[in-house]
Amino acid sequence: MWSYMSTDYMSENLQHYGVLGMKWGVRRARRSLSRASTKEESRKAISKLETHRGKINKKINRYQSENVTLRKKSDKRAKGKDVKAARYSETAAAKRVKANKYERKAGGYFTSERRAAKYLSKADELNRGARVLELKANQIKTQSDSIKARISSNEAMIRTYNSGLNDIDSAIKEYGRAYIRNAQQKRRL
Repeated sequence: MWSYMSTDYMSENLQHYGVLGMKWGVRRARRSLSRASTKEESRKAISKLETHRGKINKKINRYQSENVTLRKKSDKRAKGKDVKAARYSETAAAKRVKANKYERKAGGYFTSERRAAKYLSKADELNRGARVLELKANQIKTQSDSIKARISSNEAMIRTYNSGLNDIDSAIKEYGRAYIRNAQQKRRL
């Protein structure tokens, strides 16, 4: 989108990042197809649109093949790594419960200082172990989430490119309809 003013007053740049999936020249080729007066001009415009169509199809195929591999990877992770992450979380929760029990014992009425220090030491050790396991579980979940995010991003790009394909196809169809109408009108005369 256009940004005329920025919060950075030192920057006087006019920036435009375009629209997602926008192809340079497609609009111009579509316009030249509608304005074509000779067969040669219309052939050139159609060939440009077909070139853009081929490029878009290549990108769609690339995103679809990447999605297939990402889905396989995601399914494999769901079978192995996500189960491992759940196990880590369960073990960490069990360690936290055990650490809380030791902390309660350390604060008891009939506990000596030496025994209380021992209990607190065990509680700290269990808490550290639980923290490590939670970090490992979160790391695995983050990796799974990033794969899912890439899949959804690819699907959004595929939808965008498909809409571009539909625009190109509709332009070519409209040209064909206009050509047939003109031919029928010439026959009538």
